[in-house]
Amino acid sequence: MNPGSVWFPRGEYQKLGGTYAIVSVNESKIKVTYYTREGLAPVSELQFEYQR
Repeated sequence: MNPGSVWFPRGEYQKLGGTYAIVSVNESKIKVTYYTREGLAPVSELQFEYQR
């Protein structure tokens, strides 16, 4: 998944300094969690969960 540029971020989340996302899929849901470039903790306002 490409959530945008890790090295040259733009837009409203530019202040985070670049992000990447991890998508987890199981039988009942799809979970998308974004992390800052440093990857220390998830970005709380950028976590999404969808029912399958």
